[in-house]
Amino acid sequence: MRPRCAAMPLAAIAGCMSLILSLIVVGKAFAGDCGFLKRDPLDLLKDGQLFFQPPGHSDWVPVDGSSVALGNQTISFAYVVRETIEKRRAGVVIVKSGRLRTPDEPPVSRASRSVQLVRNAPPPDSDGRPFDNGKCGQIPAFGAASVSAQSYDDFHDLGARAPEREQGILNSFHYKYVGRRNGCKRTDNSDEDSRIPLDRRSNRGQFSFNSAVVAGATLSQVASYVGPGPAYANSEKLTEQRVEIQAYRTATGFPSCVRFDLKVPARAAFVRINDLEGLKEQGLDYVRADEKAWSIAP
Repeated sequence: MRPRCAAMPLAAIAGCMSLILSLIVVGKAFAGDCGFLKRDPLDLLKDGQLFFQPPGHSDWVPVDGSSVALGNQTISFAYVVRETIEKRRAGVVIVKSGRLRTPDEPPVSRASRSVQLVRNAPPPDSDGRPFDNGKCGQIPAFGAASVSAQSYDDFHDLGARAPEREQGILNSFHYKYVGRRNGCKRTDNSDEDSRIPLDRRSNRGQFSFNSAVVAGATLSQVASYVGPGPAYANSEKLTEQRVEIQAYRTATGFPSCVRFDLKVPARAAFVRINDLEGLKEQGLDYVRADEKAWSIAP
């Protein structure tokens, strides 16, 4: 039943109008609706916000800073995507997590460590139909699998092929998705974002655990013959790595929420999120949005 704001005291009208707005938005819900956060979708939800739900609680709490203490728990998270440029678009969010290896831990080679890959079916549309991937075709099922950290790094940091079995897993993990202007692109596309202005970032590079690769370019395969580069050095410090990708769709001004659960390591844990279709203003141009990162267990 719609609340009757006109019959309320003046001080309550603003809150009532906000409730009406929320009801309107819920009525037009689509995959990734953020109504469960119980916040004004137009004023309180911003692109790139991260929320978590404390175990045993119904409320969702924003990660206001860059660090929270959630170690040794399984936590539900929600990441907010909000479009401000196009009327309506779709995209893919990458959730990378893990922890820093402590100095007292014995080193483990990249070939012996694994990276867990997770890609579940995106939530259905409000009418119950499967997520609409447009002209890019049905999103193939994947589930979960693992590859060695070496194969993961070689493919995403260097552009090199992994051994046949693991390359097959990586090929299945990545898929063709519908993005801006209804264009199709693979999540592991390695084309440079732009030549004028020069921006050497790529979809594939956004999957790297090396911040230099994410912010710059996928390293040339030639680097593997020269010696360990920053990709190797960075990866050697990590363990318990996990990568999840989720498709989403959003409309201008209205947020979409990407939800995921993580078993947070007891210490030195982090989560990093990349929106493959996210943009930011840079001078007179729009360029790929930066990676966002949080410490979730000091």
